Order: sequence, then C-alpha cells, then structure tokens
Amino acid sequence: MSRVLRTLNFFTVLAVALMLAAGCGGAQPEPARSPKKAAIAKHARKTKPRRKKLAELEAQKVVLAIRGNEIELRKCFFRSPSARGTIRVAWQVDAEGFVHDPELEHSTIENPDIEQCLLERVSELRFGALEAPADAAWTFVFRLAEPPLDDDGRKKKKKRKKKDEERDSDEPGVTIERGSPGWIEPAKISDVVHYGYPLFARCFRDGVERHDHLKGAMRLRLVIDEQGKVDEVVDRNSDLPDRMVIDCVAESFYSMQFPKPKRGNVHVLYRVVFD
Repeated sequence: MSRVLRTLNFFTVLAVALMLAAGCGGAQPEPARSPKKAAIAKHARKTKPRRKKLAELEAQKVVLAIRGNEIELRKCFFRSPSARGTIRVAWQVDAEGFVHDPELEHSTIENPDIEQCLLERVSELRFGALEAPADAAWTFVFRLAEPPLDDDGRKKKKKRKKKDEERDSDEPGVTIERGSPGWIEPAKISDVVHYGYPLFARCFRDGVERHDHLKGAMRLRLVIDEQGKVDEVVDRNSDLPDRMVIDCVAESFYSMQFPKPKRGNVHVLYRVVFD
C-alpha cells in the first residue's frame, strides 16, 4: 500500500510541474524599469556631449558670411513683428567652412519660432576654407530703437535740424557714465571701436541703399562686463532714421572685445555719427 502511495505522490508532483510549465510558456516578461533609472536614461538622450573648445573666429569673418544673407536672417524676426530684443547663437565651423551644431546661447525675445528660424538660417551660412576649425557666435538685434510717436500714436520720422548737427560736433564720442562701477580709459575704448569701423561699414552701405541721403547720430549705452565683452546695448535717443542700421551697428558692438575693466562692469555712452 505504501508503495502505491509513493507512486501516486510522484505522479501528482509531476503533473503539477507540467501544468506550471504549460501555463508559463513563451518569453519571460522584462522586469519593469525603476522610475529613477528611466528618468536618467531619458536625460542622457537629451544631454549633448560638451563641445571641444576651439579658437574663436574673428568678427570680420562672421560678417562676411552674414553679408548677403541679412534679409533671410531678418525674416526670422518678422514671424513676430512685435518682438524686440536680442538672440545670441553660437556654432562651430569646420576647416571647409561648414557650420555645425548651432545652438542658442541667450535670448531676451524667447520666441521659439524666431529662435528656431535663426538656428536654421545660421546652419546654412558658409565661411569658405579656414586654416583650422573654429568657434563662432553672433548676437542678433531686433528693434533696438523705436521712432517717437505723434499725438495720434503713430510713428513719425525725426527731421534733423541744424542744432542737432551742432550738438553732434560738440558731443564727445565716448564717455564713461557717471556712477559706473568700473573703469576703462576712454581712449582705449575708442581704439577698439575704430578698429571695428569696417563692421559698421556694411550697415551704413545697406542703409544708403534704402535712403539716398542717410545721415544722423547713434547714441548708445554700452555695458562692458568684467571680461571686456559687451553685455548690453541700449539706445539713448538716436536720431538716425534707419532703424535697421541701428540694429546692425549694435550687433557689431556685441562682437567687440575691450580691455578688462578695473573694479567691475563699465557703463559707456558712445556716439556714432553717419554723414
């Protein structure tokens, strides 16, 4: 009898094992990924590897590449005509002059359509053959200055008077603003700006094509940071009638490298006269 019971127990265990095997057929399900690991993996896909730091491309070469493409670049801002501010884009240029990895460094406009459009237009720029790959960046400016409004709230054109021209001749070209935290010798600021005059030339030439007798003064307030870079450009009652020229000149100032100031940021009042 005990022998029969042992035999039955054996077949019972065997039957249960077969039933479990049949019920669990197919591939085993993958264990669920923990939320923490999933989040890390998602972040890893979005994070770009840090780019290798290269020598910085001269502003004149950036201007040469932009030259002829101003209209297409400016069209990006027209996607939101009421927008106003600056957008800084950085990228790398290979030895053959092709643009790689354009990215947004800073924007005061914060309009995704405009920002994406500029990234696309920058990626299409061509720089010609270089001795070696380089880093490049440019600050695009839109509507730095606005013309005054008349009594009906409409924009009106400023007419330059004789007293305006006399004031231009009396005004100093560069002044350190009263209360400026830092200091740079005004003569050194003038030297850097004079060296950058070729950057202004394209702005003025394009303006003359739009206005036969373009003349007037730009009055700007510059904030030069502790590294000698222009951190901010603000219009201070410029009477030059072509606002696109003002934007263009402001972009040139953003590309300039000044001496490192003493004691902190320097607030500069600068006047440029076109005649």
